[in-house]
Amino acid sequence: MSLRARGMEGIAVKTKETDQNTTSNAPRRGLRHALRRFKRSERGSMVIFGLMIMILMLVAGGIAVDTMRYEANRTKLQNTLDRAVLAAASLDQDLDPTLVVTDYFAKAGLQGYTLDVDVEQDTVGSYRKVTAEASIDVNSLFLHMVGIDSINAPATGTAEERVLNVEISLVLDISGSMGNWSPTGGKSKMQLMKDAATEFVNTVLVDEQKDLVSVSVIPYNGKVNAGTLVANHFNFTNEHNFSNCINFSEAMFSTTTIDPLSPLPRMGHFNKDSTSGSMTNPWCPTNEYGAIIPWSNNKTTINAAINGLNADGWTAIDVGMKWASILIDPSTQANLSAMAVAAPASVDPIFAGPPVAYNDRDTIKVVILMTDGSNTNQYDLKNEFKSGLSNVWIYERSGRAPQFSYYIPENNRYRDPWDNTNYSTPIGGSAARQMSYVELWSRYNVRWVADNIYPTRNGASSPYNWKNRIRNAVAQHGGQTVGDRRLAAICSETKAQANRNLVIFSIAFEAPPSGEAALRDCASTPSHYYDVNGFEINEVFAAIAQTIGQLRLTQ
Repeated sequence: MSLRARGMEGIAVKTKETDQNTTSNAPRRGLRHALRRFKRSERGSMVIFGLMIMILMLVAGGIAVDTMRYEANRTKLQNTLDRAVLAAASLDQDLDPTLVVTDYFAKAGLQGYTLDVDVEQDTVGSYRKVTAEASIDVNSLFLHMVGIDSINAPATGTAEERVLNVEISLVLDISGSMGNWSPTGGKSKMQLMKDAATEFVNTVLVDEQKDLVSVSVIPYNGKVNAGTLVANHFNFTNEHNFSNCINFSEAMFSTTTIDPLSPLPRMGHFNKDSTSGSMTNPWCPTNEYGAIIPWSNNKTTINAAINGLNADGWTAIDVGMKWASILIDPSTQANLSAMAVAAPASVDPIFAGPPVAYNDRDTIKVVILMTDGSNTNQYDLKNEFKSGLSNVWIYERSGRAPQFSYYIPENNRYRDPWDNTNYSTPIGGSAARQMSYVELWSRYNVRWVADNIYPTRNGASSPYNWKNRIRNAVAQHGGQTVGDRRLAAICSETKAQANRNLVIFSIAFEAPPSGEAALRDCASTPSHYYDVNGFEINEVFAAIAQTIGQLRLTQ
């Protein structure tokens, strides 16, 4: 055998042995290879991930279902409870509040709930508070798999309804133009106003709640007659006690408060126009006609006073509004309390506490200001002629007319008005006496005094112009410009105190543009201003009464 043949034979033998070894190791190598491939392979991983996500979604979906069922039951429970306590707290219903709440739950078809109701209310029907707590168990459909068999759904609610106390200042125009006929009302404006105002009083002073409402009525023309009752319990200056009107200074219109230590300046007692001798028809009434009715809940008294009003005089809207602000301001608490505890009481003792603070949550304050005009003339004696001794001397003898002379300080003489002669002593000598200005104006009219005691008789001039001085003893201290400025000031100051508990309504009743503008600016908002004609005044007063009723009711 050749060398090549032997070599090939050796190779063949070796190959055979290798194949035998390979054949015997193949299963092990295949297993290892398969494991290695399985380890490196990514096929099927999304299936596993998907299965995991699906499981999580099923769990979340079960939680969502149980949560929605819980929220649906809780919402129904809460809504039912809210409606129930609101109905039960209503002062218009007379049923037992607890039974009302229970009935609402029964009507709603709720079952398996627990309910607890608590009621607070007063004995006069002005306040009721109903509080309720309820709960219901909602059985779970899925959460029981994690040990939660049910979920408790709670609901709570409170409803409170109260009728607030009300302090009302009703400011009524009784000036001369109110006597004019209303073309669209078929009556005088005064009569239309009376009808509307009395119906308003009847509406707000219902018998079962009249102890919660006080009404102050402030009639005004060119002044306001405060009346004896107010004068006796407020601090007025004491120049005289014939009448009770106040001449407020300009500065007083910039505040709603009054200082009990600072007397209110009493208007002089005088008649400026009459030429008759005896004092008649004083500028400020000496009786109780048109007097302020302060803090009353007696609709009979109020309506009688309103029906007794007549149309006369000028127009001082600013003074009417000033008094309205005073009578709702807390600074007058002591004045009202004094009236309430007096023997006999001048106002109902129930009102010994008001006027309360502006931010008192249980009280609303209301001003109703009406006019058919605009601010016009206002008058008073000049300060130099209001008090103290005059320069007039009077000599009175039984059965004879008094004789007068007046002292002229410029030449230290006494003037006889009948013969235009100056003397060193008054007519009547030591029997004559010097008159005070208060006595002079209370007995004689200003115009008559100027023309008869200080005359220019037979062409003679009055020394040192004393006749004109006396004729001008009465001065105009207010007109449209001044009155509008003062009205704007007191309205602004009153509104500055306002929150949700103070409202100013204003009514321009067939008023001129200037009056409309003044009242529009005074109202709390444009929606609180009314421009009315004829019978519309009835509708407006009724609407205001209804609005007050809504403001009084809180929930």
